[in-house]
Amino acid sequence: MEVRSAVEPDFCRLHHANQQVDIVNSVAAGTDCTPTHSLSVTILELADMLDGNDQSVGVAIIPPYARPTFLP
Repeated sequence: MEVRSAVEPDFCRLHHANQQVDIVNSVAAGTDCTPTHSLSVTILELADMLDGNDQSVGVAIIPPYARPTFLP
């Protein structure tokens, strides 16, 4: 991806990112690699929204990645 400067349109940087996502649970796709998992909330503002009657529809593992930046 080429990103150009708003101040100097002739200046740009190139960003390259490679990332992999592992879907371990998906109700829509019928994938379930986690026989048991749970979700707990420690933030009081979210306690009413996640009251224990919830059903997860998907779990994805997104590992960190490095995004090298190059000057052309």
